Amino acid sequence: MLTGLRAPGNAVVIMDSGIATEDNLRWLRDNAYRYLVVARATARVFDADETRAIGTAPRDTVTVYKEIVALEDGTDCKDARLRRFSAARAEKERSNVNHFKTRLEDGLQELHDGLSRPRTCKKLDYNPAPDRSACRENARVARHYEITATADSTGAKAAGIAWSLDPVDDAMPTYPGIYCLRSNILDWQAETTWQT
Repeated sequence: MLTGLRAPGNAVVIMDSGIATEDNLRWLRDNAYRYLVVARATARVFDADETRAIGTAPRDTVTVYKEIVALEDGTDCKDARLRRFSAARAEKERSNVNHFKTRLEDGLQELHDGLSRPRTCKKLDYNPAPDRSACRENARVARHYEITATADSTGAKAAGIAWSLDPVDDAMPTYPGIYCLRSNILDWQAETTWQT
């Protein structure tokens, strides 16, 4: 696409995380392009002591900090990571997480209740919980749950589904409102990177 557009060398390419794969970023570096992208699969970490506040919206102040990270690709390349926190985004993400948690727990309860009805799968070696649509449809939070089938008195059939919340660290439910951008433009200030 960039070749077809005759994008000049050293142009800044801005991409969403969906297309910002490691292969695409490597291609950009190899062809002398600069990039500013949403970081994929990065841990949600945020060091509040390193932040600076940047006003970006009437009811939201974004706090950011920048760090330089060596890439793990066997080269000497580095990326700037701009980590930011937004209270408005945190509120929205908490609401989304609560929505998915409620849906998941309702689905698990329905599955548990179904085990007492006739013509439902009760094989203990088939742990139905992780394979059910409730987990697939609520994948954002399902990995934060420990889900097990409990045996009946014979030990041969499932009598119930039990679950407990065990939040995974560095994820949306534990660190809402955190967002990370990455760029191979190392000399921009945090404010410039964010505004761009």
